[in-house]
Amino acid sequence: MLPSPPSKLLETIRYAWSRDCSAQELARRVQENDALSTVLLQFVSKKQSAGSEITTAARATLLLGSKSVGSVAAWVAAANAINRAEIDPDAISSIYEDALRRSAAMMILARNTGAITEEHAAAIGMCLELGRVDLICQDSTRVIWLDGLRSSTGESRIYKEKEYLGANHIQGFKSVSRRWGLPTEISGPVLAHHDEGGEMASDMARCADLMAEVYTSSEPAEALSVAKVVLKERLDIDPDLVYGMISALSERVVEAGWLLGMPAPEQPALQTILSQHDDNFDEMSREQLMKLIDGHRREAKQAKEQIEELKGRLMTLRGEDSLTGLLNRQRYLERLQREIDQAAGRPGALSLLLLDVDMLDEQNACHGMDTGDAILQSIGKMIEKVCDERDFGARVGGDEFAVVLWNRNTPKARLAAERLRAAVEMAKVDHKGKRARISATLVGICIDDIDNPTAESLHAKAQKELERIKGSNRTGWAA
Repeated sequence: MLPSPPSKLLETIRYAWSRDCSAQELARRVQENDALSTVLLQFVSKKQSAGSEITTAARATLLLGSKSVGSVAAWVAAANAINRAEIDPDAISSIYEDALRRSAAMMILARNTGAITEEHAAAIGMCLELGRVDLICQDSTRVIWLDGLRSSTGESRIYKEKEYLGANHIQGFKSVSRRWGLPTEISGPVLAHHDEGGEMASDMARCADLMAEVYTSSEPAEALSVAKVVLKERLDIDPDLVYGMISALSERVVEAGWLLGMPAPEQPALQTILSQHDDNFDEMSREQLMKLIDGHRREAKQAKEQIEELKGRLMTLRGEDSLTGLLNRQRYLERLQREIDQAAGRPGALSLLLLDVDMLDEQNACHGMDTGDAILQSIGKMIEKVCDERDFGARVGGDEFAVVLWNRNTPKARLAAERLRAAVEMAKVDHKGKRARISATLVGICIDDIDNPTAESLHAKAQKELERIKGSNRTGWAA
């Protein structure tokens, strides 16, 4: 979980936005926090004309006003928490630079639109990364997934994060906002920055996100084109001005880091970013070109392997079989027991089918392990088709599957079993030019056919019958 900033800093944020805030008391609280005092002094001095440098935190507090002080405090809190997060140093550096880019982009948009103050904009921009950091703090391996999802945008990205990680960065920020007590004027635009339309601050947050993506996207020219369109649609900013605004990000990122007392590395100019992704293949030798392609292929293969490994680990945590997507054995037995408990006193409510793939080892020897995997995946899909809303399937062994059926008496359950076995027998699995015919042995048992049933005893009785007729390519019933 993303660490919280010092409690006194959080108290300052909340107090600055409260109705009973007084300038005198706020100034006193600000002076108790050296980091906040320093940032306020730098911020206000930068805004003053020459010869009007501010030297006391109390004076800086009065000049900014309570809510602006609260915004700057939120900005400092975000930077503080990101830098304290226990994440790989390279990842922290990347996340912090991304946060500064979004903050700088919000400040540029604030200056161009006049819609909100720069210090308010800076806080929103800095907080845009907090949801992502919170997800990574909960599991550091998520950084690979989140980086891989950068090509997705808007609702697509939110949906994929939820699908792959069980949570998305918006939910992560909700958690941070709740723990820190951030004011809705800051948390609202952050939570809405993927929405299509909204309040001005939310629109600015979305546009700042897109401006920063130009520097992090693998296709910066395309990201720049999208940013121009969205800035025009959302903020009515002339596309001709967009290039200059995004170019100014490099300078503003460094300035934002300086204000926070946490300097950012030298930032590349926009033209450099664009030129790095504009390889001139005409001037490359065939050997150089092939070397470049091989390098990209290796990177893509490594990324794919990492994603597959993480996907498998995630499915295991969810109790799913990584090959078929059905429940694994442990989760199957747990759920079967719950279903048995719920079926008590309801005759014919529950039936269990066990299916064993015939001669899978021979298929693997003849066609290869990949074809064997394709067979198992194909059977998993057939099982999903026979399942109604409350039914479920599981892979309970290397070549063994289970199907739990609800509200089907013995004749109906027998019919479902025979249809499933027939579907398997009729199937032809094509994989990499190789075609395999498959068959299966299948047995069923009704909960009524066993005394005092438990998940283990019901499965064991069906298993015993399956072993008796295994390899016979037929359907049996354990009665």
